[in-house]
Amino acid sequence: MSNAKSSFTNELALGEFPRGDRKPRVIVTGGSGKLGRSTVKYLSDEGWEVISVDTRRPAGISEDGKSGLNGAYRLVEIDLEDMGSVLETFMTTDMAYSGIDAVVHLAAIPSPGQTSASRQFRTNTMGTYAPDFPAAQIMANLRIDKKHAAVSIPSARISSGDKWSIFDSVTGDPAELARQIVTIGPEKALAACPIQRFGKLLTVERPEQESLRAVLSAVHERLNSSARRPTSIGILGAAGSGKKFTASNMATHISNDGPANRLNYNARLLKSDDLIAACHAIRDYTASGEITIVTFENFEAVLESEHSILNDFLVIMRDGQFTDRGSVHNLGSPLMFFLVNHEGGSDNDEPFPPPTPTSPRTTDFRQRPNLDLSLLMDYLHGLVRVAGPNQASAKDKTFPVRRAMMLRHILGQKHPQLIVNGRMNVEEGVLHALLLVPRYKHGLHSLEKIISTSRLSGRTKFDVSALPPEEQIQLHVDGKIFMSHLRAPKLVPSLREKLAEGMFEIYKKRRIVMCKTDEERKALDTDRSMRDWDELAPELKESTRAQADDIPRKLRAVGCFMLNEERSEPLLKVPGFSVEELDMLSEIEHERFNAERLQRQWRMGPRNSKQRTTPFLVPWRDLTQEWKDVDRVMVECVPAILEKAGWHIYRMKEDVEVNGSM
Repeated sequence: MSNAKSSFTNELALGEFPRGDRKPRVIVTGGSGKLGRSTVKYLSDEGWEVISVDTRRPAGISEDGKSGLNGAYRLVEIDLEDMGSVLETFMTTDMAYSGIDAVVHLAAIPSPGQTSASRQFRTNTMGTYAPDFPAAQIMANLRIDKKHAAVSIPSARISSGDKWSIFDSVTGDPAELARQIVTIGPEKALAACPIQRFGKLLTVERPEQESLRAVLSAVHERLNSSARRPTSIGILGAAGSGKKFTASNMATHISNDGPANRLNYNARLLKSDDLIAACHAIRDYTASGEITIVTFENFEAVLESEHSILNDFLVIMRDGQFTDRGSVHNLGSPLMFFLVNHEGGSDNDEPFPPPTPTSPRTTDFRQRPNLDLSLLMDYLHGLVRVAGPNQASAKDKTFPVRRAMMLRHILGQKHPQLIVNGRMNVEEGVLHALLLVPRYKHGLHSLEKIISTSRLSGRTKFDVSALPPEEQIQLHVDGKIFMSHLRAPKLVPSLREKLAEGMFEIYKKRRIVMCKTDEERKALDTDRSMRDWDELAPELKESTRAQADDIPRKLRAVGCFMLNEERSEPLLKVPGFSVEELDMLSEIEHERFNAERLQRQWRMGPRNSKQRTTPFLVPWRDLTQEWKDVDRVMVECVPAILEKAGWHIYRMKEDVEVNGSM
């Protein structure tokens, strides 16, 4: 639901200037209570700017009221029984912050017996009227937010053990979704998906979101407790998976963009004296009262058996103490991230294991038999696995989506000139290669290196000519596979062959229908392009296969994609194309035919496949209607041929109303 009006005053305050885009703003009464704290935290995580109103301060708030607000932007201490204070708070907040979008009224005395009956009645009943916020007016102005889809939860499937997520239900082909993320941005491409943002880290996969929330919840609990000991979080992933980016944005989320001290160390370079110096620096920063966030990169070096400072780290994590020249010092309560480079396990592993807010499993560090993990696991308060841009296992179908969000972030940050009219201008072949090349040799570092060495300065389009030479690309990916994706993306061989053979049979039938005389029909018997599929010349077979390979591109041109499974709303099955779509797709097919023939050195002349001559190398407007109809038939048959092969065409339903079918 969304509110059509941004402020209940509908006027600018005296001396106030119009403001640009801002976060939606909400007042939460009772924000310091048990339910209130959870609500404030949830709304803040969801992108709201929260003004917390309560008679008391929450536990853990600083003296100046600027930190420890549990995600709230501001705390206002008032009593809802005081009508004047309530009105003053609402009016001044509305004027000072250019509008209030909503109020969540939670302030109450939660149970009988805590105060007199008359006071409980005044607070819980009469206090509800005190805010005097025009709720009826707001409700009248509410409208359905149609960008979100209505999803029915398959309880039977879930109870039987099947895995299900909203993300899988409202999205189609991950590769097509990845293209949309890069082209139009994740906010628009993922509008129907439950996304969550932690700083600049955007997550869409439910296991990843649950894992991060579980760890962050554990962190908040420890930071708000009276214990003066470090909080230790392990971040596990392959080299170049984005662990540092994840840690940085978790830190930003935890500090709520407030003041925080950040320290970074490369554990591979640390010696005993370096660690002691680092501990003194951490201790000094924690003594200031501000949250102190420490990141130790390459921590796998410390985990090697018999490393000289491993025991020192374990004491720091367990007791929050370190020793310098015989004196024991308390470290304070910093938040410490330990970044461990580690490859995933077998192909049966999933990219995101179950959440591990406490007691991570030793088996999460397989394939490093020389690591001493038995003690380390006891002292981590949470573990986050970062999947990175590469496919984690055979079950990992959404790696193009993760890769797309990384690519969009890199291009938008380093080459914003590529965004033209709100769209990232990347040539289709380049985008296909960057998103679907099987593996980046050094993870995110390889992707960044390919982008940084591309010739994009001053360009408004990322095309093939901007890429670095193939020899340089080979350093980061399999160069041959990458270049093949650039030239002509191909379907899976078995599907490619099946579709090509089906389209060839449609072509032959159309050619027979076109014959008007017996002589024309007899001439087809000697036409090399009319032989059976098994006897067809290899070049003509490959031409038909190329036509099959082009099906996904044509579907994208009309906002569709193909899936090999049955899906329901918000995905709509497309049994056929409209007249307008057929007109456009027919012309696209003719352009593809011309490009393919010219690339294979065909030339204008009478139809002769042996001599590589054809009379059809002309613009669409100059093609005869008879042969325009051939192109039309060849695109019109696509839904039926895909259906026969076990695939279906879908498009996302537009303006899906939220009907509560959850």
